[in-house]
Amino acid sequence: DTLIKDSLYIQYFESSLIPKIKGYYKRGKKNGLWQEYFESSDSIPKIKSEQYYNNDTLHGIYETCTINGFK
Repeated sequence: DTLIKDSLYIQYFESSLIPKIKGYYKRGKKNGLWQEYFESSDSIPKIKSEQYYNNDTLHGIYETCTINGFK
């Protein structure tokens, strides 16, 4: 049987416990806010990009940021 994702998804950088990607799956498809993070030595993750999905389709604004937090 194939497992259908229906929960929070977090992928971490191999070198740390800082998330690389975070988002939600609903019935196996991306839904809601997805965030990608910069790899850094800071203990607080810094957002690299934010995008919203609806039923696995990019929906709305796709925003990117610099390491300093400027959009």
